[in-house]
Amino acid sequence: MYMDGLGVAKAPKTAMQWLVLAAKQGHVRAQTYLAYLYEDGYAEAPNLSQAHMWLKIAAARGDPLAALNLNRISKKLSPAERNVSEQRALEWLMDHREPSAEPPPVGIPGSPGSDPVWSPRKRRLE
Repeated sequence: MYMDGLGVAKAPKTAMQWLVLAAKQGHVRAQTYLAYLYEDGYAEAPNLSQAHMWLKIAAARGDPLAALNLNRISKKLSPAERNVSEQRALEWLMDHREPSAEPPPVGIPGSPGSDPVWSPRKRRLE
C-alpha cells in the first residue's frame, strides 16, 4: 500500500516501518521483502548486511524466494560481514523459536554446503 502508493500517498519510510514490524513478528514473506528493500536502499541507504540477515531468517523459516536470493547477497558481503549477519540471524531465530522447539543448526540454510533446513514449525530437520 505505502510502497506503491495504492490508496494513499507513496511513503517509502512508512512502508519500511510496517515491513519491519511484520518481519519482527515473524511474517516470513515480510522478512523476504524487507531484505529486498534493504538491498535496494528503498527508504534509506542500501544495507546488504541487514538484507542478508533477513534473507537468512526467511530461508531458515521456509521461504523459497529467500533461499533463491541468499547466495547472491552472500557474494556481495565480505566474510566478516557475512559472519556478523549470520550470527544476528541465528540469534533472531533462537529468540523467536517456539518454546519447545529444538535450536536451529549452526549453519543457517542458504549458503553452499549448509546444514539441512531447520523448520521451527515442524520442530525437526528436513
